[in-house]
Amino acid sequence: FNVEISLRNEHLHTSKWAKRKPKPGTAVHFMSLSACVFACYICYGVLQEMIFTNKEFKPYGLFLTWIQFAFYVFFGSCEFIAQGRVVRNIPIKTYLLLAFLTVATMGLSNTSLRYLNYPTQVIFKSCKLIPVMIGGIFIQSKRYKMIDYLGKFHSI
Repeated sequence: FNVEISLRNEHLHTSKWAKRKPKPGTAVHFMSLSACVFACYICYGVLQEMIFTNKEFKPYGLFLTWIQFAFYVFFGSCEFIAQGRVVRNIPIKTYLLLAFLTVATMGLSNTSLRYLNYPTQVIFKSCKLIPVMIGGIFIQSKRYKMIDYLGKFHSI
């Protein structure tokens, strides 16, 4: 009896959007998530450019970095609590080193906006894949296909 009631009322709780939502693992799901990522990056870039075109804010690049990381810590903590994960597979030293390098990279990048305009900084940031690929070749003995090289140099 209870099952019949819940099945009859189920249509009341689902919206039209929920019925058309792409199934996980499909190409449509991947493309919609990719579009969301690009939309977020575009919003992030527009907002960051608006901040750094303000002359009074240019000396505060490191402050912006600390604010960003405060939000990263907050949202990461929320996800950690929501998922209930307690076990770490990677040593805490690795996390700390990665966090330090990321803060340093973003802080120096934001501080460089005192001397560079925003589009120039974005061009320099897009070139960071070149040393990563070179490091992958020499340190990890990776082999890249020609399409990888073409894709990278096309993005510059």
